[in-house]
Amino acid sequence: MVHFLTLVSRFTILIWLSLFAYEGFLSISDKNSLERKRGRQSRQVFYTFLIFLNAMAVIFFNASNEASKEGVLPDNIKDLFLLGIGFTIIILFFAVFNRLLSGLSVVFTNFCVILLATGFFMQTRLDNTRAFRQMLFALVSIPIAAVFVFIMPRLNANRYLAIIAAVLGIALLAIVLIAGKTTYGAKLNITIGPITLQPSEFVKILFVYFIAVFLYLDSSFKGIIIVSALSGAHMLILVMSKDLGNAAIFFIIFLIMLYAATGRYEWLLIGAALAAVALIVAYFALPHVRVRFIAWADPLSYPDNEAYQLCQSLFAIGTGGWFGSGLTMGMPTKIPLNHSDFIFASIAEEMGILFGAVMILIYAGIFILTLKPSFGRDSKFLRLFSIGLAVSLASQTFIMIGGVIRLIPSTGVTLPFVSYGGSSLISSMIIFGCIQGIYRLSGTKEA
Repeated sequence: MVHFLTLVSRFTILIWLSLFAYEGFLSISDKNSLERKRGRQSRQVFYTFLIFLNAMAVIFFNASNEASKEGVLPDNIKDLFLLGIGFTIIILFFAVFNRLLSGLSVVFTNFCVILLATGFFMQTRLDNTRAFRQMLFALVSIPIAAVFVFIMPRLNANRYLAIIAAVLGIALLAIVLIAGKTTYGAKLNITIGPITLQPSEFVKILFVYFIAVFLYLDSSFKGIIIVSALSGAHMLILVMSKDLGNAAIFFIIFLIMLYAATGRYEWLLIGAALAAVALIVAYFALPHVRVRFIAWADPLSYPDNEAYQLCQSLFAIGTGGWFGSGLTMGMPTKIPLNHSDFIFASIAEEMGILFGAVMILIYAGIFILTLKPSFGRDSKFLRLFSIGLAVSLASQTFIMIGGVIRLIPSTGVTLPFVSYGGSSLISSMIIFGCIQGIYRLSGTKEA
């Protein structure tokens, strides 16, 4: 019976997620009455709870079934505990950003919450302890995001504040380079007592702010040179730390914001040429970069060494197929970093390729909604700032999923709102709060 429930849930959860996305995109484009939009948004909330409860029920009953087969008492009381915590956090999220705070985008909130809920049940399936921590991170991030909703209307293009942001960002990255912990060949984190932080997640937001201010105040050739020098310092430190994923994200942010500020395609061409030269130099000068490219180009020739992570990811996705093997029915524990850098492979194996495709559509919706409140406003600064935040989320999502499915070489970044990690989740929530603050300021009647 439990096995049947698991197999059926592959389809029910996919259907509900598809309906969720359908209602969301219709709400974005719907030109009709506010009442009709609210109806669509309420159905999104309903589907969110259905998906989360269905997934957690499958995890709980499978754990009970396995215990009964082994003739022992079920040790899955943690699953019920996590179900209650996760359910409460989702309700709290909806209550704060869809009810208590006015003038925000309801669809944007709904899109982010469904990804958060997906992260909750996947982390629960993979490791109860990590799931509990992830839920605590989410709980802490809600008031932080709410604070940024109020900060954004008061944020302006202050040159001195932008200089502080740039210097602080460079300093934080330098600290990681000097004293950071090496993980899989890259220096990503610093540890302060029991707390481990990944400063680059927060530096991205500072990076976007300082570029937006500098290019807003001066987009002349001289101004561009100054911004390029400061941006290059950020990226150089990341490369020295071997944090290539974030170095790529910072470069994409810089290039797109530069184009948005000047409207000149030449900068895109120059940036693409510089990126190509940098990749060629890195390939021959840095052994770890060469290993990544070799693993990407021909992973099946190195399944036990350089391409082990990628091969396990591809095997998992291929095994799951279109509809997945079902929650708890796959073997995502064989995928290295299945809870963070490769969580999309874990999701695709058990929930299916189609589920993953709908998730990508939801991320596309988040990208659209992140851009939407800034356009139509007179403030070039806010427009640049929101473009930078949108590109930050979009590039991180693309690099993560692209690496997992072998579209591009894997560089090791997290999936916003879904991957395990306090720094990743809280920084994503800060971006969420900033965008909602722009919605509140602009009075955009999207939702």
